[in-house]
Amino acid sequence: MNLAPPEVPAGQATAAGTNGGRWLIAFLLAAALLVRVVLIGGGGQYFWPDESRYLASHDALMAMHEGHVWRQLTLLIGQGDHVGFKLLGLIPAELERLSGIQDPRLAAGFFGLFSWAAVVLVWLWARRLGVSVSAQVWTLLLVTTCTSLTVYCRHLFPYDPALALALAALWVGAKREASTLRLLAAGALAGSAVLVYFGYWLLGGVVLVLLALTNADGWRRCLIRGALAGTGFCGVLAGIWLLDHWGQRTLVANARRLSGSITQGDFGLGYRLVWEYFWSAEGLVVGLWIGAALLAGRRFWQEARAGRRPPAAGMLSLTAVVLLYVGLVLTSDVFHKFVVYGRSARQLAPFLCLVTGMVLADALAARRRRVMAWFVAAALAGNAGWHLAPALTQMFPREFKRLGKARLTTAPPAEPGRTYYRFVNVDHYLLEAETLPFPPEATLLVRHHPYEFAPYLYEGLTARERARRRTLDQRMRLVLVRQPDDLRPQGEAYGMISMQVRFAANRGGMAEPLLSLGPRDVGELFYVRYLNGRDMVLGFESMAFAVLNSQPIPYEPGREYRLELFCGSMLAPANPTPTGRERAERLYYSNLVSIRCDGRELLNQLVTPHAIRADDVYAGANVVQADSAGSVFSGQIEAVRRGGLPPLPAGGLGDADFGAVRLVTWLPAAAAGIPEPLVVVGESGAATLGYVRVLPGGRAKLGAEFWGVGAFESEVVDIPSDTSTEFVFEFPALFPPVGDPRWGAVPREKQQMLRSHLTIRVNGRVVMEREVKDTGAPSRPVAFGRNPAGGSWVTSAFSGRLVQGMRLPLAGPAQP
Repeated sequence: MNLAPPEVPAGQATAAGTNGGRWLIAFLLAAALLVRVVLIGGGGQYFWPDESRYLASHDALMAMHEGHVWRQLTLLIGQGDHVGFKLLGLIPAELERLSGIQDPRLAAGFFGLFSWAAVVLVWLWARRLGVSVSAQVWTLLLVTTCTSLTVYCRHLFPYDPALALALAALWVGAKREASTLRLLAAGALAGSAVLVYFGYWLLGGVVLVLLALTNADGWRRCLIRGALAGTGFCGVLAGIWLLDHWGQRTLVANARRLSGSITQGDFGLGYRLVWEYFWSAEGLVVGLWIGAALLAGRRFWQEARAGRRPPAAGMLSLTAVVLLYVGLVLTSDVFHKFVVYGRSARQLAPFLCLVTGMVLADALAARRRRVMAWFVAAALAGNAGWHLAPALTQMFPREFKRLGKARLTTAPPAEPGRTYYRFVNVDHYLLEAETLPFPPEATLLVRHHPYEFAPYLYEGLTARERARRRTLDQRMRLVLVRQPDDLRPQGEAYGMISMQVRFAANRGGMAEPLLSLGPRDVGELFYVRYLNGRDMVLGFESMAFAVLNSQPIPYEPGREYRLELFCGSMLAPANPTPTGRERAERLYYSNLVSIRCDGRELLNQLVTPHAIRADDVYAGANVVQADSAGSVFSGQIEAVRRGGLPPLPAGGLGDADFGAVRLVTWLPAAAAGIPEPLVVVGESGAATLGYVRVLPGGRAKLGAEFWGVGAFESEVVDIPSDTSTEFVFEFPALFPPVGDPRWGAVPREKQQMLRSHLTIRVNGRVVMEREVKDTGAPSRPVAFGRNPAGGSWVTSAFSGRLVQGMRLPLAGPAQP
């Protein structure tokens, strides 16, 4: 078996070409690069959830610079999903750190270079295999105008880097006198391609076959080449496995778990999905590809039967196309292991382009066919323009929302409680398109949604889902919506909201709004999350502060339920001269979240409220644009009434001036590891100081200093600085003496425990609990985030961001 280039070496084949051919090659390479620059510059990064994998590289690099190199390296490897991509991601992450540019287009530009490198490497591989200059030009034209090889470059995906590494392996191993080292390197590149994107394991195997067949004079040489390339391939995989073995030892288990998740879509349709995807992405060129492949296969078969040696590039490319297509069909349609996606089908594109380029070069080589050649080239360019134009002009939700918010600055203000501005198919369009239950009052902005770009529909959707999405209005819109009068709360101006609702059927996996309070981005949302057709969870989101969920409860679609929803922002204004009982009740209710269903209490916790207008309330719509739910409730809301408050705790309420302290903070991204004040009780000489020590790598220690006794600290706790954190402190100085009437109905045993213990909770988890001496320190004054008491251990001020500090009632709901 000898798939070597015929007679003329690659270098001579190129030298025999015309200057015009060289200029065309340079022009096409420049055009391919320009198209990718335009796509990346247009945004779209983080549109797909899978793009968040790059953030793992970014976070790991930050921790590495704090000295945790080995730990972060093994953590990245042990995660077991596209390990090579995450390791490559350390490079753009470092570029972001050095340049100070926090723009995802920088990382997209880095990965986009691999997309362009794939184009270059197809040409270099064809050139090394002795393909004529004219065939190189046609191949480059086809690859440059191939939508499948272009559109993913704007996203932070591993597909292009993996493809480029696989093509680099073919180019490295195609040299006629390939040394042992060169074949080992080619195999290592193929192995690296698989590590970068596990989904291209089939491509990695096909590349090994092609490396074995290239320049192999007989079966013995073929086996030697294959063994050397395979050694390099396995060596890379073994090296990563050894690093994991010395580190986390989770790579194999996590990779196996990932492989079992490639099931979204249709099994049994892979044989046709490949060509359906190409038709949606490439159009008529698919017919040219198939015709050229069949024609080339017939010609090569005839030459082989006549004892002539077929062109190496053509035979290798056809071999790759057949092996890849058969492999995709077998794993999808026969073994039902992996569903075929658009990103899977595109593996065939470089090889189909090369075969087609060679056929076109032969068919249009005669001088009398020059006009026909220009006509075909113009047709290919026009076809590419037709299919690439939507991608080049795409606007993504992130950019649309930025444009929409700018438009809102000049739009007439909405009427609180009556009208609201809403983004449609912008924030919550993932599983299905959003609908408007009633026509909008006005439409301010409209753009096509990325899902209207047909190739995107071949990433995890079933044939039925694709057909349905093509019939829906998927446009991104900014509209003014009027809330129907029958959904506006009736009754009192303040207090709890009672709703009569009927939940929808067949909504498993979806989350929908029940009640929205406040303006966009700074409000609160009550919602329902359907776990399946029988069970649901009711929940609450206080934007930027907390998300709370009830335990799952059964429900019957269509049956009427009475919901009672309450949060602190629903309270009436405070009495300017409150009694002690009124102050205690207000302290309790102002931080309470309560959800009751048919009289059964499902949620009763404390959370930070927002200050909102009393009439800024919307039933069945997510006006605040919270992430916890979609935009519209799909069930029925029969009635909405307002008034009353949830019942008080059975044990009653104690004095409002006593109780544990709850703080919501954002820790500083960098700190010196010294104690910083969170809550300070008492005066100089008789104070208790609750503090935090922020350590590198998103870690911290919590503690309290008791003057005259000493300081006590927790173990190291993982607390990231890029999200809000809740701290709850309980220590003696926060509570009245045991037996004091201000305890109310709190049992004496609990009084004694609180007056003799230090307890610190982080996001609801106890990180420190120990017995301490009752210092007898006064409960006033209480300072949050600053240290008026002084001293040498705790600094004067907290360097992070203090969102809220508050006293918790002596008797009341559990902390979240």
